[in-house]
Amino acid sequence: MNARQVIRILEDNGFEFEREGKGSHVIYRKGTITVTVPIHGKKELKLKTLNAILKQAGLK
Repeated sequence: MNARQVIRILEDNGFEFEREGKGSHVIYRKGTITVTVPIHGKKELKLKTLNAILKQAGLK
């Protein structure tokens, strides 16, 4: 799963774009929950990174 797919899942679950972080990262927020997603082109996210993002978002 690449970053664009993760961002689509976050947006479908009510997260909104907050800002671009340093480098190639974007930050999404839903209430008090903040999630940082690394964007590196069309490269697949590592499984551990993907699981951490979903856990932070409360989706896993």
